[in-house]
Amino acid sequence: PFSCGDIDLSPISVLVTVKDSSANTATCSSEITVQDTIKPVASCHPTFSTTLVSSSVSISISDIDSGSSDNCGVAVYQISPSSFSSPGVYPVTLTVSDSSGNQDQCLSSVTVNAGPTPTPTQ
Repeated sequence: PFSCGDIDLSPISVLVTVKDSSANTATCSSEITVQDTIKPVASCHPTFSTTLVSSSVSISISDIDSGSSDNCGVAVYQISPSSFSSPGVYPVTLTVSDSSGNQDQCLSSVTVNAGPTPTPTQ
């Protein structure tokens, strides 16, 4: 059987030999192209909360991803948006892609809380 490791080796030459009940044989060669057409499965935490520390806050993929997977391995993780400059509730999209260009997305809700109010000094 072929696997994900064979994608970069494609096309692969194979020799096929068949034999009938009278022991007659025939042989031919063929080219096999291995492709990954199975898209990844994006998996998001439904919600995430963070607090503004200064004028903005950034989130990371690990804040949103809850175990995305792919049969040949996830090659790229992207989140959008990933930084926020005001309190609120924001939809964040996680996109996962494999090396064959297959993609999947999921959505998380990110709550950005106001940071502590600075105390004026006298």
